[in-house]
Order: sequence, then C-alpha cells, then structure tokens
Amino acid sequence: MAVGMLLVVTACGNDADVSAVGEQTTVPVTATPATSAAPSTTSNSSSTTLEELSQCEGPVEIVDLGATVQGEVVAGELPLDSVYYCVEIPIGLDGFTVSLSGLTADLDLWVGHPDLAVVQEGRLGTVFSDNNGTDNEAVTITIDPDRLFKPGAYYIEVLAAGRDPSPFSLTVTTP
Repeated sequence: MAVGMLLVVTACGNDADVSAVGEQTTVPVTATPATSAAPSTTSNSSSTTLEELSQCEGPVEIVDLGATVQGEVVAGELPLDSVYYCVEIPIGLDGFTVSLSGLTADLDLWVGHPDLAVVQEGRLGTVFSDNNGTDNEAVTITIDPDRLFKPGAYYIEVLAAGRDPSPFSLTVTTP
C-alpha cells in the first residue's frame, strides 16, 4: 500500500482552485504496465466522509441548520461593520438558504465556501444579496458535490452597506 492525497481541481476562466479533499487518504496501489490509453476514473461523491469536509474555523459564530440568531452590525470602519458566521453543511443535503430580516439600515449578505477568505475577498465561491435599504436579504445555495458548492463549511458575512448600525435576525433553513 502507498499513502497518497486526493486533489480536486475546479477551474473557471483563468482562476483555478485546488484543495485537498482529505488530510491523508490510504490508497491501495498495484503495479501495472503503462498504457497509452487515458486512465479511467470514477466519481463517487457518496464516499466522502465527515472528516474530509471543510469545517468552520476562525473568528466566526457557528450557526446550526434551522437556527435563527440575533445579531447587530456596529457602525464604523471595517471590520467593525461586518459580522461573521459559519454553518456546516452535511453530506446528503441538497441545499440551504441564509436569510436576514429585521433590518433598520442597509445590510448586505455574503455566503461563501470553503473558507472565510473567500467571503471577505468576494472570490469565486461567493454568492451575495445586496437589496437596497431595509429590505430582507436572502441567499440560496444548491449543493452539488461535483461542482463548486460541496458539503462542508459555508461562511456568512453580514455587512453594513451604508456604514450604519443595524440589528438583524439571521436564519439558516433547508428545503
């Protein structure tokens, strides 16, 4: 047996995101003569284990699926006008919705995967809602293990668009 690491590459345009699916995976290896044919690969997304999923890390508050949390964005300069949360999406879930309500100022909602930097920098893997004024905000993400939005950690940023303070209710629901 040999120890190896499984890599997943997702490319979009000129950007490529390479991430390890597992810390360490033991892979049985059998020596075979090289052939000119391309090796066949199979995709079995159901073989992913909980240990292989990205998990919430960093200065965030963890939100459970189905939960509503009360929060407040404080007026001021970055990062005071942003609040961060994280929800862990398990294997087998088809999607989820993050919503904001009860706003008294213009807040925006950003949701991204697989890490906090994706949300903070607005990179590939981020979805946002930026309705004007005190309108509710919502982001719905469909999970597809063969694409960008896989099970694992999803980071949520609530941002004061106009730099004014506002309380809010943040809810994470599933279909």
